[in-house]
Amino acid sequence: MCRFFSFCSDGKGKLFYFNAEQREAFKQSNPHNYEPDSHTSIADFHGYRGAKEDTLNKWEYNPLLKTLVADYINATNDEAQVSAAMASLDFKTIVPRLRIKPIIHPFKVLRRGAVVTKQEEELLKTWGSVRASVRDSVGGSVGASVWAYIGSFYDIKDYKFQSAVDLWEAGLVPSLVGKAWRLHSRDGIIYEKKLAGGAE
Repeated sequence: MCRFFSFCSDGKGKLFYFNAEQREAFKQSNPHNYEPDSHTSIADFHGYRGAKEDTLNKWEYNPLLKTLVADYINATNDEAQVSAAMASLDFKTIVPRLRIKPIIHPFKVLRRGAVVTKQEEELLKTWGSVRASVRDSVGGSVGASVWAYIGSFYDIKDYKFQSAVDLWEAGLVPSLVGKAWRLHSRDGIIYEKKLAGGAE
């Protein structure tokens, strides 16, 4: 199954894919039913129709994990050229709102001791207030932090979940137990307090 980001190459390092403008255009008019991350659609659009499609190499690349997978090698294996092209490709030209940044596991962030700063406490208060106002749509407190972090990989103006993202990237995951907020780090629970505006 083709998934983002799918593309083809000709065995000589020339790439074929759908850019942001083309992807947007298909939402307005798509008489051929092209799918933006279908190898067949990509090949057909670029003139490699029918049996000619099988003269192309087919790839998938995850720009966040930076992993390249060869689905089919039909031509000369041009993986070295393809890898170099992926490393330099500006994914804003594919999905303008996508933010490419390192994926952070909060419990692998090294912290200086178990002291929560005043700024982090303020972030927790903000997150508590935000979550209290939208809790029906974002689920449990830890799950909400996960979704907030996932959302941070898109350019969203005035992202209301940024406080949870900042905590996550500092190596802290908030949870709510009763009316007390906790902050979990790689060292376990390092903070617990009932916060005004943060309680349900």
